[in-house]
Amino acid sequence: MDHFCNIIRKPGLKLARSSAPWHPKKILLMSIDFKSNLECRKLHTRRRLLTDQKFAGLNVATSVIMGSAGVGLKEWAFLLFTYLVVAVSSQTTSVADSESEAPAVLATRSRIRSEAALRNKLFHDENNLYERKVRPSGNTTDTVSVYISMRVLHLEGVEEQRQVLKIHTWMSFKWNDPRLRWNSPDYANITALHTADEDLWLPDIALYNNAEGKDIHNYGSTTIMIQSNGDVLWAPPASFSAQCNMTFDTWPLDAHRCHLIVGSWTTHGWDMDLQLGDNPVAIDTQGYVESDKWKLLEITANRTLQQYPCCSEPYISLSFSVHIRRNPGHYAHTLKYPASILLLSSWFLFLLPDPRFRHVVGLVQLLAFCGESIFLWTIAPPTNGTPPIVSLVAASIGCVAYAMLLCLLLDKIASLRRSAPNWIRSRMNVKLGPLLGVLPSRYFAPNALTEGSYPVLESNSKDMTASMEFETDDQGVEQTVGREDSAHLKLESLPDRSWIVFASILSRICLLHYVVLTIVILALHA
Repeated sequence: MDHFCNIIRKPGLKLARSSAPWHPKKILLMSIDFKSNLECRKLHTRRRLLTDQKFAGLNVATSVIMGSAGVGLKEWAFLLFTYLVVAVSSQTTSVADSESEAPAVLATRSRIRSEAALRNKLFHDENNLYERKVRPSGNTTDTVSVYISMRVLHLEGVEEQRQVLKIHTWMSFKWNDPRLRWNSPDYANITALHTADEDLWLPDIALYNNAEGKDIHNYGSTTIMIQSNGDVLWAPPASFSAQCNMTFDTWPLDAHRCHLIVGSWTTHGWDMDLQLGDNPVAIDTQGYVESDKWKLLEITANRTLQQYPCCSEPYISLSFSVHIRRNPGHYAHTLKYPASILLLSSWFLFLLPDPRFRHVVGLVQLLAFCGESIFLWTIAPPTNGTPPIVSLVAASIGCVAYAMLLCLLLDKIASLRRSAPNWIRSRMNVKLGPLLGVLPSRYFAPNALTEGSYPVLESNSKDMTASMEFETDDQGVEQTVGREDSAHLKLESLPDRSWIVFASILSRICLLHYVVLTIVILALHA
């Protein structure tokens, strides 16, 4: 069409068309010229539209940017020049950095390719034929030596009802696998390789005295480090729940020694020799978490080789002995100290003057000890013996009951109305009474006996004898006799003063005896 438009526009054709206005050829040319001009105009119109669309976006964007920035053409040229300079400098810097980092990148890529080749050689090479279920040895008669160590991380506690020790450790297993050896220079000087534990053979070490029944998988899943000489190091975390023979006879001051016995579940000593590592047992001083109820005293390890009658092969096991002790601070404040204070307060039962008040105090103490014994029954672990704190509470209950019984007997003696024997009046009251702080009976007035206490108020002996004098005349005799009869009737209705003094003396003796008894009980249960 472009070529045809150019031919129509030639000058020769225009002259030909103008020479003969009505010639048929001229009419034909005129029709062709009309059609061709129409097509050419359409073609130029489309080209102009396409050209305008190409530059319309650029013009609009330029106008928007310049209009929004509020700058002129010179400023825009300066900004464009600055952008070009920064872009060129950054490109130059990145090229320089890439040239400087090229050796490190190449070395990394080379190491990655070497490690991939090494893994393919160790685990996927048809000539190597590594099988994780096969014991690592040069031949079937070789013995694999496994070195085991344990580091304690946290002592979780003791289940006293089940007698189970729960402890968290970090185990370490080392052995040599001839199938995992390589020449380091051939593989970019790689001396160690890390892989998942599911890719390698692992020793079937289990806890023999496991308390969780069928669940014997005690180890976590971690990576394994392989050395170029075939040495393998596997250090997984482990949580053990071991059965422990515990006796709580000294609760809450008890200490226990539990054993974690580990060994191969199916392999005998001729195929796998278990040995203790260089540092077989240790307590992680940085990561160890103390228990609030138990204190880890020490941990030891020993190796045992046992021969069974059924088999000629020996079986090897390692025993890790864990010595723990309970922290008694909590129990001392809640159990022992209150029981001791209640027992010492029972001394006042022999010093209180009112018998009714003594009985009330004694009953309150008995109820307090009974409540503490119920609390002990709920928290004490099961045991065949009797812990000291339980013995202390039981002995305290017996002492308070014994003191109340003595007080009842002393009240009964003080209330006697018959005349006291002479040995009580002359020896006990007169000689022993002053030694214990009790006054003799002649210094007590009978009118104070109605108060119910053992010691009574003093009175003047001259007044008492003067009231009992006899008159010589007949009328005086009758009057004196009358006064004596009325006084005698009043005295017969009251207890004898000698019994009251005697009961006071016995009360002091019982107090001394009771003090010694309570001190002995506290000393035995300290």
